Amino acid sequence: MEERMKEFREAIGMYEMDGGGCITPKSLKRMLSRLGESRSVEEF
Repeated sequence: MEERMKEFREAIGMYEMDGGGCITPKSLKRMLSRLGESRSVEEF
């Protein structure tokens, strides 16, 4: 579980934020897809 959280943190760090310190839903969905997650943004 801890390793998976590390992967998520690293992946989030690779994406451009919206300027307010938040990741956009579109970027989140793309990141999750690249990590092999099939969940929708709404599930988080």
